[in-house]
Amino acid sequence: FFFQARPESSGINAEYGVNTMDVPEENITTMLTYLEMCPFRSWLKLQQPLKSTCHIQCYGGPAHLTALAQEVTDYLYNRIVAQKNAELRRLCELHKTLVSVATSSHYEAACEVDFDRDRFLKEKITNYFSERPEEQGSDWLWRKPYQPSTHILAIVERDIRSFINKHSNLPLTGRVIARIMQGIPSPNYPAYSWGRVREYWRKHLDVDFEWLVQSASNVIARYRLGDSF
Repeated sequence: FFFQARPESSGINAEYGVNTMDVPEENITTMLTYLEMCPFRSWLKLQQPLKSTCHIQCYGGPAHLTALAQEVTDYLYNRIVAQKNAELRRLCELHKTLVSVATSSHYEAACEVDFDRDRFLKEKITNYFSERPEEQGSDWLWRKPYQPSTHILAIVERDIRSFINKHSNLPLTGRVIARIMQGIPSPNYPAYSWGRVREYWRKHLDVDFEWLVQSASNVIARYRLGDSF
């Protein structure tokens, strides 16, 4: 990826970014686009990709570069969370629309065409694909899932510990383990290889993903501190 961050031009090795961050190349492109489109600060301007290398110089020294990296990270995190919540809200709105026009049985739907219901559904679907997420008003509020029962918590933690013991040679993070246990592939943990690990792949689809990330991160931290499993 090649971009211009005033007044200098810089770049990121795409392959290195994919392997290090364990996200697809298009996800990195999306994050760079968020920085380019930031409404309150012009972080960078994307250019055509180039096969070359460069060195980054920061006139403020390492401390300034670190502070700038913390600021960029905070903005990207908040931007991605907002986008995720907006898309989730849109899906819930679409589900609510489908439920509102559904019939109690297929006999009722086959008897006669309800043109009002048909028109309403077409309008909602058209709006779903044509409007930007932030433009769609809604009274829907995101509610965090309830914490699983003590029994479920014990099972999840047991599986996380078992996974860490068997794969401690890998660069594990809470997000990596959560992805595997919910069957979400990534460049470093693709479905064609990890999908065969039936013991863990898609094992905990019934647990909230963010909660699973936090739980796995806590277990990893205890493991690195020498906690006996």
